[in-house]
Amino acid sequence: MSIDAALVLVVTPVRGAHPLRLPVTKRITSIGADATADVRLPTAPAHWAVVHRGDESVEVLLSSTQQRQRLEPGQSLDEPDA
Repeated sequence: MSIDAALVLVVTPVRGAHPLRLPVTKRITSIGADATADVRLPTAPAHWAVVHRGDESVEVLLSSTQQRQRLEPGQSLDEPDA
């Protein structure tokens, strides 16, 4: 299976909303409400997260907390409540 098919982020912008399926096709992908973000989510902070794609996983850096977590297919990241 190719990396593009294997690595898809599933993001739920707000609780109860339908999840968005985002293929991770770039090595580095920014997510947030800012117009310069690769993936724009109006409900997210301006610079919410940066996703680094690896061969079989992604590493997510949450900008507000500097929390880093490596995710393999099937794993999830829940942002801690502020």
